[in-house]
Amino acid sequence: MPNYSKNEIILVRYPFSDLLSSKVRPAVVVSTPHPSQDILIVPLTSRTASLLDGEFLLSDWSAAGLNVATLHESCCQCYTLDSFSPIATRNRDMIICSNRNKKLDQQIIMKLKLGKTYTQKDRLILPEDLIRKANQQKREGKLNEAITKYRRAIKLSPNSFILYQNLGDTLAQKGLLEEAVLELKKALELNPRSALSHSYLGEVAIKQKLFDEAIFYFDRAIEIQPKSHKYYNSLGLALIGKEKYDLAVNCFQKAIELKPDSCWGYYNLSQVLSKQDKLSLASSYYQKAIRLNPQLSNDSKKSNNIVSPPKDSLEMAFTGERYIPRVKGQIRYEHLHRYGLCLEIVRGKSVLDIASGEGYGSAILSKTASSVVGVDIDIESVKFAGDKYQDKSNLKFMVGQCNSIPLPNESIDVVVSFETIEHHDQHEEMMQEIQRVLKKDGILVISSPNRLVYSDLPNYHNPFHVKELYHQEFVDLLNKYFLYFTLYGQKICMGSFVYSLNDNDKYYITHYTSNDQEVLRKNCSLDDPVYFVALCSNNFNGIQYALESVYLDKNDSLERASSETSSYTITATIISCSQDDPEALWGFNVDRVQQTNTSNSNGIKLMLLGWVLGKKSKVEAIEIIYNHVVVKQVLIDFPRPDVAQVYSHVPDAEMSGFETIVDIGELVEQGELLIQAVCSNKSCILLKKVQFQVVAAEKQ
Repeated sequence: MPNYSKNEIILVRYPFSDLLSSKVRPAVVVSTPHPSQDILIVPLTSRTASLLDGEFLLSDWSAAGLNVATLHESCCQCYTLDSFSPIATRNRDMIICSNRNKKLDQQIIMKLKLGKTYTQKDRLILPEDLIRKANQQKREGKLNEAITKYRRAIKLSPNSFILYQNLGDTLAQKGLLEEAVLELKKALELNPRSALSHSYLGEVAIKQKLFDEAIFYFDRAIEIQPKSHKYYNSLGLALIGKEKYDLAVNCFQKAIELKPDSCWGYYNLSQVLSKQDKLSLASSYYQKAIRLNPQLSNDSKKSNNIVSPPKDSLEMAFTGERYIPRVKGQIRYEHLHRYGLCLEIVRGKSVLDIASGEGYGSAILSKTASSVVGVDIDIESVKFAGDKYQDKSNLKFMVGQCNSIPLPNESIDVVVSFETIEHHDQHEEMMQEIQRVLKKDGILVISSPNRLVYSDLPNYHNPFHVKELYHQEFVDLLNKYFLYFTLYGQKICMGSFVYSLNDNDKYYITHYTSNDQEVLRKNCSLDDPVYFVALCSNNFNGIQYALESVYLDKNDSLERASSETSSYTITATIISCSQDDPEALWGFNVDRVQQTNTSNSNGIKLMLLGWVLGKKSKVEAIEIIYNHVVVKQVLIDFPRPDVAQVYSHVPDAEMSGFETIVDIGELVEQGELLIQAVCSNKSCILLKKVQFQVVAAEKQ
C-alpha cells in the first residue's frame, strides 16, 4: 500500500450509484490523514459539489464491482485501503463496502498513485461555498468576482434558477444589460413562478427605457406575490416612465398600505406628486419618508431592490426645502423674480450665492456676472449642481455653511442670499461671514419672509424654517452690519399693467386698486409684503439700483385667474391606513366626509362622521391630523344606536360616535387627513385616512 502522509489529500473521481434515487452521480476518493482510515468516498451532489473549480484529476475511471450497501442523507464514510471493509465511525452519514476484490484494490491504488497530491490546506470547493462568497462580493460591490463565482457555480448546478437569477442581477448592476436579460430569462425557464426574476427583468427594462416591458414584468411579479410592497413601488416607477402619473400614485399608495413603515412608498409618492405640481402634498409625504429614514436624503438612490425613477433630463427631487426650476406657481414667481432683480447688479462682478441649492439661481446670475460661486450645506445638492451646470465655465459650486463660507477675505463683489436666513438661527454669525468675504464696497442682496404675514396671520408653520424675522428685527440686523440699505417688499398679486410700447420712452408704473365703489390710485408700493428684499452696502453708490419691478408669467391669463378664484367642490376618498386590530378594537368606521362650504375665502371645511369602539381600553377621543399637526381633537360622545345594536354586549357602544367639522384653514389642491383614536390608557391607534381634492366649479 502506498505510504501517504497524514496531511495529504488525494482526489479521484469515479461513477457512484445512489440507491435512493437510482441515479448515477460522480464521486471522489479522498485519502484521509487518520492513521487507520485511508480513504473517503464522497458523492458529488448539488450539496457536496465539486473540488477545485469543478475540474477532476482523473476522467472516466470506472470502479467496477464497487457496491453501495447503505446510504443515509449525505457526505462521506472512511475506509481502510487494504481491506476496503465497512467502518462505522461517528459523525458519518454513509457506509460503502467492496467485494474485497484484490484486483479492484490494486486498480484503486494505481489510480491513487497517478493522482495529484494536495496538502490539507487545499479544500473541497462546494457550490454553496461559491454562492455564499458570490453573494458577499455582490453586496460589497465586487461585481467581477461575483460574476465569476456565479458562473462556476452554474457549471456545478446547471439547473438552479437562483444562480441564473443572481448572476443576471449582478450583470445588470455591472451595466451589462443584454447579458443580464439572457441569464434572467434562463432563470424564468427553470422557474416561471419566480417573482424576483420577473422583478429583476423589470428593473433592467427600466434602465433600457423599455417601460412597457417593465410594466409587464412587474405586473407578473405582483400576480405571483401580491403582498410585496417592493413590486408595487417598482411598478409605479415604470408607470412614471410612461407618464401615467395617476396609476403610479395608486401603486405607491398600495405599497404604503402593504408596508406603512417603509420610507420608499412615501418617498416615491412625493416625487410623482411633485411632477403633478401637487407640491404641498408632495412635501408632506417627503417629510414622512424622512422621519422613517433620516438618511434618505443622502441615500435615495440606494433603493434596496427598488430602481430609481428614470430621468430624461437631469432633475433634482423636490422636497419642499429647496426650490427647483420645474416647480410651477407662486413659488416660481417669487424665486425667479429675486434673481432677475440682480442681473444688472452683478454684471461683470464676482458673486457668491449662499444656499445655492439646485443651482438654477447661480446659473441665472452667471449670464451677466464675471464669476459665480454657489455654496450649499448639502453635499448631494452641490454635486448635483456641479453636474447639471458643468458647461458654464464661470460657475462653480462648493460645500459650505452660512457661518463658515469657504472663500478668502474680501474676495466677492456681490453676495446674494435668498430665503436662507430663516432656515437657521445663527444670524449674527452669517452676517459676520458675509462682511468678511465682501469687498469694502461690496453689495449684499438678501431676502427674508415677513413673519407677521407669512406665518402669524395665516397660522401657518413651515417645517423647514427655524427662525423667521419680523420687520423691525430684520431692519435692526441690517443696521448693525451695513451703513446703507434700502428695503423692499415682495408680494404675489393679480393685476393689470399699462405701459408704453415705445422702447425709447422711460415709463413708470402707477399702482391702482379698487373697492366696491371706485378705482383708487395709490403709491407704487406693496401693502403687507410677504417677503422683504434688502439691498445693502457700506458704499452709498452700491444701493442706487432701482429694484421696483414686476415679474409677469406669459402663460397667465384672466380666464385662468377667474377659474382659480371661483367657487369649488371637494371630492374625498376614505381609505384604510391600518388593519383592524381585533385585540385593541371592536371596530371603527368613517361613514361620511362632506364639504360644508364653497367659498374659497374661507379655506376648506370638511364634516366627518363615524364611530370607533375600543376593546382593551376605551376610546375617549379621536385626533384629526393635517400636515403632521393635530388640528382638532373630538370626544367620542355622539349617539350611535346602530352600533349599539350590533355590539349590544359592549357598554360603550351606545355613545361610540363622533361628528365634527374640520377647518383646514387654507385652500390647497389636495391633501390628506389622518384620524387616530386616543384611548384611556394614553395609547393611540391609527384608524383611517381621508384624501381630498379641491376642484374649481364651472361658472353658470
